Amino acid sequence: MLKAVVDRKGDESLKTLTINVHYQCNAKCIFCVVGIPDKVKEEKCLSLDAIYQELQKGIEKGCDSLCLSGGEPTIYDGIINVVSKAKQLGYKRIEIKTNGIKLSDKELVKDFSEAGVDIFCISVQGHNTKIHDNVVGVPGAFSHLLKAVEHVKNENKILYTPTCIQIANYKYLPDIAEFYKTINSDIICPTFIEPSGSANINFADVVPMYSQVIPYLYKAIEIINETNIKWNLHGFPLCMIKDYESKSLDVVDKTDVLAGTDIDNYSDYEKVTYRKKELKCNKCSLNIICNGPWKSYVDKYGFNEFQINVNSLTEIFPPQILIRKFFVH
Repeated sequence: MLKAVVDRKGDESLKTLTINVHYQCNAKCIFCVVGIPDKVKEEKCLSLDAIYQELQKGIEKGCDSLCLSGGEPTIYDGIINVVSKAKQLGYKRIEIKTNGIKLSDKELVKDFSEAGVDIFCISVQGHNTKIHDNVVGVPGAFSHLLKAVEHVKNENKILYTPTCIQIANYKYLPDIAEFYKTINSDIICPTFIEPSGSANINFADVVPMYSQVIPYLYKAIEIINETNIKWNLHGFPLCMIKDYESKSLDVVDKTDVLAGTDIDNYSDYEKVTYRKKELKCNKCSLNIICNGPWKSYVDKYGFNEFQINVNSLTEIFPPQILIRKFFVH
């Protein structure tokens, strides 16, 4: 699960509360990390009162940024009220994560904007109808996406477009990078697929090897680096992204709170629960920062791809990154 990131949002001081309002969805992504039965999805749907309580708890824990997720939050009844309530309570920054299908409705985007949404996080899984619709599992999804991003930009809101890198789209990463430019993305985060939920069930069909992805990823990065788009990477062991280690979310210390749980630092939780390292990592200079590959990836593909880095951290990371990582809390 990808959490809010300080670098990409422009304010390191904000502490984020993430609320999964429900687990219902209007897409059928075979790579979805949720992948739970419909009955369980219904049981996990929070009432408005429960969400309001979580918002208040977040304020009490010092959260001043909110991320609304799911499932698909745009199809939750009362979601506009949730945004308005968060704004009333004093949340300084509000982000909504979505597949963008519902946001093809111009008036809905306007309603979200007026209620207080600052960042629209709309997932982009392909640069054209064929790839995006196939991955999302909804005919017409790409058409909805194009309308959604246009409406967001017309509202002068931040457009954040993450991409889940998987078998169906990794060879097209350079094309997707060009697409980011055409839709005027403000922030992107290419993320290596997390093999959990449906993605683990469909592992052979959706999870490529890191070594297959890297050449295409680097070509995409070259394209992005020619723009003003802010970007980070997620889900990659640092040894696999040479020269771009400082762009990994692994280097960002975050104390994101996950509503309805006792998780007050999702970065640490992800590292312990969903990532995996082996003994050879202890000899790597990156070990103190790197969270490692996804655990279920290693269970299927092994650890042979990953190489020990012997360079010092000062040779790899800019001084400001190391100072923030180890000395600023």
